[in-house]
Amino acid sequence: MELGQPLSISATIQYLPKHRVGEGLGLRLSANRLTQLLSPLLVGGIAELVSMKGIFYLVGFILCVGSGKLRGLPDGDEE
Repeated sequence: MELGQPLSISATIQYLPKHRVGEGLGLRLSANRLTQLLSPLLVGGIAELVSMKGIFYLVGFILCVGSGKLRGLPDGDEE
């Protein structure tokens, strides 16, 4: 089990009104299953177009951009 699953369930329950929690959890689960279906198809299609070397560089680029965005986030100590 991954760490994100219990956290997203907890956040869904916490932030939705009591009468909409079931809908929110169902929507969250549907989105998770959709990404589990589409992600391999998308990555496979990209790999077919740009080769395995291209995927390596693409993932590296995504990691660099993501780490740069994280570095710009405030620590929460600033007021």
